Amino acid sequence: MSDPGPAGWDKIMSMPARNANSQKYEKMLPKTKALLEEFYRPYNEKLAKMLKDDRYLWKSETVEQAASQSQGQTQAASQQGTSTSSQR
Repeated sequence: MSDPGPAGWDKIMSMPARNANSQKYEKMLPKTKALLEEFYRPYNEKLAKMLKDDRYLWKSETVEQAASQSQGQTQAASQQGTSTSSQR
């Protein structure tokens, strides 16, 4: 495979996603999306740095919101467990 060059990469990266079966499935849960972003973040950062291209960094408000909601729920659950056990 030959290197497409800068203009070729710009064209490739600007193409719309072509998920032929995407309408058959439900949307990804924000919590799942946040989990995947967290897992792949170091790899995407390394790739973006190596290619000097920030387009490989996943940045979406939905993912950040899901992550913060998940953390808030975890903290609330642990606080409830602490208060319940202290009442005994």
